[in-house]
Amino acid sequence: MTTNACDLPGVARPRLAELIASLSLAIDLEVGQPLEHVMRAALVAVRLGEAQGLGEAELADVYYLALLAYVGCTAEAHVIAEATGNDISNNAMVLPVHYGGSTEVLGVVLRQLGRGYPVLDRARLIARAMATMARQSKAVTVAHCEVGQLLAGQFGFGSSVIEALGQVYERWDGSGLPRKLKGELIMPTMRVVHVAHDGALMYRLGGSAAAISTVRRHAGAAHDPEIAERFCRDADTLLGDAGTASAWDAVLAAEPGPRRRVSATQFETALAAMGDFADLKSSHTAGHLRRVSSVASAAARGYGLSEAESRHVAWSGLLHDLGRAGVSTSIWDKPGPSPQRACTTSGSTAPGTTAAQRPVRSSPPRACLPPPTCTARSQNSARTAPREVPTPPRASY
Repeated sequence: MTTNACDLPGVARPRLAELIASLSLAIDLEVGQPLEHVMRAALVAVRLGEAQGLGEAELADVYYLALLAYVGCTAEAHVIAEATGNDISNNAMVLPVHYGGSTEVLGVVLRQLGRGYPVLDRARLIARAMATMARQSKAVTVAHCEVGQLLAGQFGFGSSVIEALGQVYERWDGSGLPRKLKGELIMPTMRVVHVAHDGALMYRLGGSAAAISTVRRHAGAAHDPEIAERFCRDADTLLGDAGTASAWDAVLAAEPGPRRRVSATQFETALAAMGDFADLKSSHTAGHLRRVSSVASAAARGYGLSEAESRHVAWSGLLHDLGRAGVSTSIWDKPGPSPQRACTTSGSTAPGTTAAQRPVRSSPPRACLPPPTCTARSQNSARTAPREVPTPPRASY
């Protein structure tokens, strides 16, 4: 890794893959999967693409599409949380049947949603979830795809990646959303990613046999039959080290083609996109991390830090809440004061808490903050305002 002190002061010039792989860890949190799940799916996707004979440029698209397929997941978190009570646990419940038929999804919802609740409460929850998703399934899908495309544009990806991210929920048989594309109208790169994600998840849950049987069952419905058959035939090779202790080094080594590195402008735009991903988690935080970054860097300069140190503070401001994805939106959007604020207001602390451990005052209500510039919304959501995603000029790699 080369260093350019004039470009990124005090740090080596990073690879784009490092940034996207880091973001994929936050995606893991939102979709309710173990860390590095998305990275492992990307490894399988690249190998499957190679087996299909894709060229270098298409393999590079497969690599990044596999890492970013669910990057729009925070856009619909508020709808899912309202419908099911917890967006993260719902995602974890539904993801294994994501490529299955409607009866398969319904069966999982009836068996698992609200398990442990009193009977009447559980019945109400299931009824609410089914009614909401029947009413808003297309709007949720559109929001996911559009936000994914917006964020990919901020990362500087070209039209082939951006277009494919609009097809995350399409299905080979034409029953998918939002455009009901059928067969080869779905881009081959995304068809590979569909099979790889399905197979990688089922491999983790049940081993090679489960991966093969699931992908084969979904062939011709969700999946391109040819690609599904290739996966089933070569599963042992494709899944060979998908369960290794750490996927980080493997996924960085697997990037097809030239290693893409980012300039200072591209780096800061990418960090802002990562912050936007986190801010979409709650209806109250659109544009929040960009404002934190601006205020924090100004404070750093006022405190006498160097320009390079102040830029590092600004970067930290964009990233410091990325872990928000690991907490359900039902918590972030819960009406009334947060437990932290209630504790601060009352002046009480837990027994044995030191001064350094006491809660600090929460931020003011996000509604008091000025709105960002560009809007991507989940349509027909009666509860929350549209999600706003700032969209600075795109920097191409």
